[in-house]
Parts: sequence; C-alpha cells; structure tokens
Amino acid sequence: MLIKVTGNLFDFEHQAYAQGATPLGIMNRGIAVEFKNRFPEMFRKYKQICQKGLLSTGNIHVYREDGQIIF
Repeated sequence: MLIKVTGNLFDFEHQAYAQGATPLGIMNRGIAVEFKNRFPEMFRKYKQICQKGLLSTGNIHVYREDGQIIF
C-alpha cells in the first residue's frame, strides 16, 4: 500500500533512509546536499570509500548513526 505524504522527508522519524549517489564521492545537488549536511560523518565515510575505489555503480554503502540507517 502506498500513502502519499507531503512535506519534508526529514520532518518524519524513520529507521532507514535511501539516498542515491554516484561512486564519485560527490553530494552537491538536490536532496544529496541535505543528507551531506545532516550526516557529515556519513558523507566523510562515503567520500573515503569512493576515493579508494570501493564503491561502484549498483553497489550499496550502508551507514548507521544513532539508530538510523542510510543506504
């Protein structure tokens, strides 16, 4: 079942979020900027993984912080 909700994604409590990103270590547009600002440690780890060539298209990086999961 789908439920349409209007508002800011971050106004609601969630256990998990999914954010599409490139394997380039860049989050500078759209909702990616909001994830980067709200979860700076997640961005730092994502960027490190990308710089090491450990993330490629189609792979998933899982980050956990304060009971929340970001895919």
